[in-house]
Amino acid sequence: MDILEKTLKERFHLPGFRPLQREIIEGILERKNVIAVLATGGGKSLCFQLPALLTGGLTLVITPLVALMEDQVKRVQELGIAGTYISSVLDEREKRTRLCRLARGDYQILFIAPERLTSESLNRALESCPPFFIAIDEAHCISQWGHDFRPAYMKIGPFIQRYAVPYKAAFTGTATRETLEDMKRSLGWNTALVLKATFDRPNLKYMAYSFKNSLTKLYALKEILKGMKGAGAVYCSTRKDVEQIYGILRMWGARSCMYHAGLSPEIRKRSQADWISGRIPLIVATNAFGMGIDKGDVRFVIHYQIPGNLENYYQEAGRAGRDRQDSFCILLYAPEDRDIQEFFLSGHTWDPQMLEDSVKDGQIPEDLPEYVKRYLSETLYNEEKDPDRIRRDLMKLKSYASLQMGKFEKMMGYVLENRCRRKAILDYFDEASSLKNCGGCDVCLSWMPEDLKTDYLTVKNELNDEMNMTLQLYTRFGNHRFYFNGHRFKH
Repeated sequence: MDILEKTLKERFHLPGFRPLQREIIEGILERKNVIAVLATGGGKSLCFQLPALLTGGLTLVITPLVALMEDQVKRVQELGIAGTYISSVLDEREKRTRLCRLARGDYQILFIAPERLTSESLNRALESCPPFFIAIDEAHCISQWGHDFRPAYMKIGPFIQRYAVPYKAAFTGTATRETLEDMKRSLGWNTALVLKATFDRPNLKYMAYSFKNSLTKLYALKEILKGMKGAGAVYCSTRKDVEQIYGILRMWGARSCMYHAGLSPEIRKRSQADWISGRIPLIVATNAFGMGIDKGDVRFVIHYQIPGNLENYYQEAGRAGRDRQDSFCILLYAPEDRDIQEFFLSGHTWDPQMLEDSVKDGQIPEDLPEYVKRYLSETLYNEEKDPDRIRRDLMKLKSYASLQMGKFEKMMGYVLENRCRRKAILDYFDEASSLKNCGGCDVCLSWMPEDLKTDYLTVKNELNDEMNMTLQLYTRFGNHRFYFNGHRFKH
């Protein structure tokens, strides 16, 4: 038994490696520039946790998922690894305490957001305890071709060079050929060991349906849910839609909870805990929900509106079936949905000079795309506000914005074209395939929404018996008003 197998069994209590895990870890330990593309459930965490035990010194995990850092630290501590995080949610006294311990070499793993790489206090601590291994999570954020570009990720390449980090790896769940090339260029990696897991997950059944209007789509949602079994998620594009669909589901008798960034932290935490534990089988959420969630038995993910691009769709839909059991990924589309995404895309016309003024004033305008508001929020929290850096970042964000309409048109093609959904996904991610009939999508199976009955699944249908209320509705498409049993919900 070699050292990798021994560590896997004795420290992680796992019987064996998942596909590509061993190759990724070996590449890291051989000091190669490793880029790993692993889909949801591919076992990414092990690929930086195990090397952290073997490389010696400090492992720095750079991640945008600030809200999940505490949970990630708990997991590594349970494995007997000394870990911590430093983020804006900590008070100044606690930050200073952790930085002092970091400088003393008390930690094996440190989780930080990319925005903190320029922090003088962090870099002073790292001068005493430099990183031996850097793991870059959600590495597609480095690229303007990626679906979630963050300018702070552009600082990672120079940071690695500054500390001459010997071990390094970048991880992402989705990446096109352009994104991978941009990642290598940004990190300054002339050569890299790129290890890509297949984007084909045979246990996922991809369904996409187009409807004449929102009313027929809503009726289809009800019929589909009556056929689903086990845990599931319904994604909506806006907070308003989440609250509307959640209210409708409750009136239909479905046990459900909801999640979006506008809810209080207490409500979000309770909804997440109820859903993960199985106390409530169905969650309605925006895409603010799901990153870092470890729940294997999700039997279906329904997108009630079309996402902005195929990367986001693949990642969100891929939260179904992580236990490798048959599961559904269902996308419902009505013409009104395009208006929502075009509204989001119209937000890309923002003026960089106006945003520079916003940073100076400490104000964030509400009518901006989420990625811009996120950048401004992170910049306002940052210790150092370099005007030249902010100006360069905003110009890079503007370049990213110009690519988004093309990505949305490809997403529209996925929904409206009468071609194998699985083949469309594989083609988008540059994965060669000779599929003629995948046997797992609505086109290849000729399945309509009413055909989606998961009779082959052994879990109980939590929704079918409860959704027995009569649907009495009146709709006026001028402003998308719905009436359910006398209750009014406004779109």
